[in-house]
Amino acid sequence: MLPVHAPTSGTIAAIAPHTTAHPSALAEMSVIIDADGEDRWIEPRWLERLSDRTREALIERIHQFGVAGLRRRRLPHRQ
Repeated sequence: MLPVHAPTSGTIAAIAPHTTAHPSALAEMSVIIDADGEDRWIEPRWLERLSDRTREALIERIHQFGVAGLRRRRLPHRQ
């Protein structure tokens, strides 16, 4: 399962089933956020030493960003 990133900053109000944007309208466990209107984010400090990372560490970090692959191709498997 891919991590999901919040589109805004705020406080978690609930973790509960919520209808997804899928033709079946199935409910999926979702994090409900009360947006604070500030749209704060965290500096991506790991970019500073990108060349020092191992291949496995880069794949894990890319996975954490929610990237599954491009053009129907999968990223290499994580160990």
